[in-house]
Amino acid sequence: MRYNYLILLFLLMAGACKDSNPLVYKASVDTNEVRLSFEQDTATILLKTNYKWSVTNIPQWLTVSPDKGEEGTERISLFCTYNMSDEERTAELYLQAGEAGQPISVIQMRKGILAFRVPDTIVHEQASTIYVSVNSNLEYDLVYPAECKWITPERISPDNWAIRISSMTDEDIRDVPLVLYAEGCKLSDTLYLTQMTKLRHTRQILKHFYYAMNGDEWYNNTNWLSDLPFKDWYGLYDADGDLVQVFLTDNNLTGEIPDDFYDLMDLERLVIRNNPLSGTISPKIRNFRNLTELDLGYNGLSGELPDEIWSLSGLESLVLAENSFQPVTIDYSNLGNLKILDMASLYVTNPLSPGIKNLQNLEWLRFSNLQAYDTLSWELFELKKLHSLMMYECNFIGPIPLQIGNLKELTFLNISGNLLTGEVPEEIGLLKKLTGLYISSNYLTGEIPAALLLLPHWNQFDLRAILPQREGKSLTLPNQPPEL
Repeated sequence: MRYNYLILLFLLMAGACKDSNPLVYKASVDTNEVRLSFEQDTATILLKTNYKWSVTNIPQWLTVSPDKGEEGTERISLFCTYNMSDEERTAELYLQAGEAGQPISVIQMRKGILAFRVPDTIVHEQASTIYVSVNSNLEYDLVYPAECKWITPERISPDNWAIRISSMTDEDIRDVPLVLYAEGCKLSDTLYLTQMTKLRHTRQILKHFYYAMNGDEWYNNTNWLSDLPFKDWYGLYDADGDLVQVFLTDNNLTGEIPDDFYDLMDLERLVIRNNPLSGTISPKIRNFRNLTELDLGYNGLSGELPDEIWSLSGLESLVLAENSFQPVTIDYSNLGNLKILDMASLYVTNPLSPGIKNLQNLEWLRFSNLQAYDTLSWELFELKKLHSLMMYECNFIGPIPLQIGNLKELTFLNISGNLLTGEVPEEIGLLKKLTGLYISSNYLTGEIPAALLLLPHWNQFDLRAILPQREGKSLTLPNQPPEL
């Protein structure tokens, strides 16, 4: 009996000792910081605890597996989704085991960028150097096939390369892929560099243009896509093998002008008038630095007219009439060589100013169907070489300026269908070369100046195109017309 009592006493004492020495919670990990790439990436962490555990503060872009468990040693996996942000993503995980805890920082890199800033490139047969820029926030290399001996890339700054290209001899075309490669990630980008003869390149562009413009349905496509010289193709003209003129007026061209057509940098005259074209004009039109005549009038072009068109300082003739462009603001500053400007039926925001006085070589000018509601600017009457001036149905207001007498070379004047008021000035009699005059459908009053009736070509005027005015107001002939 006494023996049993001693055993019971021992057990009670042991329990008391246990209560006086509670469990010490422990939790540890083999790293307190984990770095992940911007792509879908994984990492592992080794943890040790002496109590059941869990991981908390897990963001949506991160998966932790497993995220809880029993005491012991456990290897957990971290998996991140692709980071599409330009900023790093961070998470402060927390390993909890009883009263013990351990923070774990997870950092994912910002979105990786690795791309050429230039499109695929074509160069011609002579030796040259092109400059290629790269957009990247990664360490990268530029690689290309080892057997390609005709290019030599040289890195001239962290994100800029000079590609030196040797001249062609026996071939008429060759190409090479240039690849951006960043070790340890799946990102890459490829630039295809092609070298070919100018002749082959031009034929390639014209072939693309033919099919894009539905060439099989043209009214005349004689010799197109043949091996004959360009001068034998309908509508084309060349000089020493270089294509310099394209004339395809009234020929049923349809569709949108392909982008590579603007690579025909030798063009001097481009006339694709009165065809059912669609689409718009590309900013690449700046490539036509040699252009003296551009006529895309009477088509179905639309959209925003690119500012680059006003940089073509060699233009002598510009015809964009009867298209559906968005409101057009003309920059006259570089167009000093213009002799012909036809913007009929376009919404032009600044038809007469500022800057139209820069067109000192202008001989032929037409605007129509405008919502101008502006006076006839003095700048217009500084254009002393004008011989044809047409600004009808433009809602111009105010009187006909006395300065109209400055336009001594004028042979044709049409300012009908406006909101002009007052009398016809005597100065119109200074226009000795005038053979056509249209000033009707305004709000003009008074008598036709006697000086107008004394003009040398008065007998060619249609009086009915001068007298009728609006709201019953009309001009009258002088009581005593001069002898003619």
